[in-house]
Amino acid sequence: VTQSWTPLGRKTGLLDEPVLAEIGEKHGLTPGQVVLRWHTQIGAAPIPKSATPERFRANLDIFGATLDDGDLAQIASLATGQRIGGDPRSHQEF
Repeated sequence: VTQSWTPLGRKTGLLDEPVLAEIGEKHGLTPGQVVLRWHTQIGAAPIPKSATPERFRANLDIFGATLDDGDLAQIASLATGQRIGGDPRSHQEF
């Protein structure tokens, strides 16, 4: 299983992408929920962070919608290939 650390972008502007808002509107999801649902549908295990109880609940409430192939392709096209967090292969275990 592939883990997706910090899948919501950590202040990268990802959640401001218009395509995420459009897809979210179509499925009744927030842009963040769209990103998390995309990760689960491609077989990854997203590991989002939040200190806000409402956002934490919203992060879990993604399984009532299914993104179609067009949605998945549009989201995949946003990839920059740029890592925004640490490399899990070199993460120090405590």
